Amino acid sequence: MRRQRNPSRSRGWFSPVVFERFGWQVPLRIIRAIQIPLVIIGVILSTLHQSSLGSLFLLLRYRLHPLWYSSLLPLFFFISALAVGLAMVILESVLSAKALRRPLERDLLSGLASAVPYVLGVYFVLKMVELLVTGEFGLMFEGSVRSNLFLVELIVGVLLPAVLFAIPKVRQSAAGLLWGALLVVGGLILNRLNVSIVGQIVPTGSYFPHCMEFAATIGLLASGVVAYTLITHYFPVFKEEVAAEPVAAELQAAAG
Repeated sequence: MRRQRNPSRSRGWFSPVVFERFGWQVPLRIIRAIQIPLVIIGVILSTLHQSSLGSLFLLLRYRLHPLWYSSLLPLFFFISALAVGLAMVILESVLSAKALRRPLERDLLSGLASAVPYVLGVYFVLKMVELLVTGEFGLMFEGSVRSNLFLVELIVGVLLPAVLFAIPKVRQSAAGLLWGALLVVGGLILNRLNVSIVGQIVPTGSYFPHCMEFAATIGLLASGVVAYTLITHYFPVFKEEVAAEPVAAELQAAAG
């Protein structure tokens, strides 16, 4: 039988969970005292990372297709990362609630989901304005593989989840949260693949990831899932032990 956990303990950090597990009170007090500066540093680093990643592709002015190349690439990368950050929290929460038989924090996740349409809306409007200003708006409808993938990226990865998350009933549904988050994450993955691979115009040949690259990625993801499962089992990650809501049953009913 699993022991009851103290709901007054702080959550959202990994190191306090470790310190609490082993009863290390001194480092626990230190980390709690500096947590606000650490949050600020974390936000700054993530901002610099995403904008720098977009800036990298500014060097490919004559190799990246006009649908994806833009002087606003750093901004586009940053805004899309904000949306997928919210979506990943929702996705992980729904999947972990199902796998670990824990209650789904619907009010919290619904609040996060309600912000997604605004972020995606800003991204979409900026992208459309940029294409209109540069005179490349018509390239979306030329019927090529690249233009079709660009439309899929915008419609399936931006517009559709924005509409879904704008509906309160969807935000309160486990299935709605799951599928909306999957669309946002899938849209960002497609965008990054389009920018780094599909949208590249090379003189000869083309690049496609080797099977070992896929295997390494799958291995990293699997390792993360295993690590998360072990940590939630052996460390006081969750606030308290409560009866699980039927998240799995709700998802299954929605699927069939």
